[in-house]
Amino acid sequence: MKKNIVFPGDRLASAEELLPGEGTYANGEHICAAIFGEFETDQKKRCASIKPFTVLPTRIKEGDEVIVRAREVSPERAFLKIICKVEEPERSIPHETDAVLHISQISNQYTTDVTKEYHPNDIIRAKVISDPPSLHLSTKGKEFGVIKAYCTRCRRPLKKRNNTLYCDECKRPEMRKMASDYGEGRLTSK
Repeated sequence: MKKNIVFPGDRLASAEELLPGEGTYANGEHICAAIFGEFETDQKKRCASIKPFTVLPTRIKEGDEVIVRAREVSPERAFLKIICKVEEPERSIPHETDAVLHISQISNQYTTDVTKEYHPNDIIRAKVISDPPSLHLSTKGKEFGVIKAYCTRCRRPLKKRNNTLYCDECKRPEMRKMASDYGEGRLTSK
């Protein structure tokens, strides 16, 4: 069976015949290839797509679960850097991807101050609730929240004790909005 290899810009089909899918785009009356790869069609969905021959950079979209590091935290919001997608932890994000976590998206419970829930350098599992370019995240749900945190005084990793986090070095507790599996070393929530 012969492969239908296409290059970026190649016309694939009429826009009346098929809808654009992964690796394609609509250009007036035509569906064109956006990437190098093998042209495929899904007759049920009436959709054109390209199966890439090369590894494409990972893309962040609404609904993805991501691992982030808190950069700045204010009473109303946290500014985060996306480290990786939960489904693809081995693939890095090709460019710096910043996101925002608003106070209303911290928890299902009423939250008065983001700085009581998260601190800079916390590693957090979150869900993407808006597509780029303006990425907004949510940590509502028991599977979302801090998966690794550090003492605000000595910077050593905090250990989970009952419903709080504890620093063995400083001998003091700290509060965070924790994921239910805090400290287990897993990226996935399942």
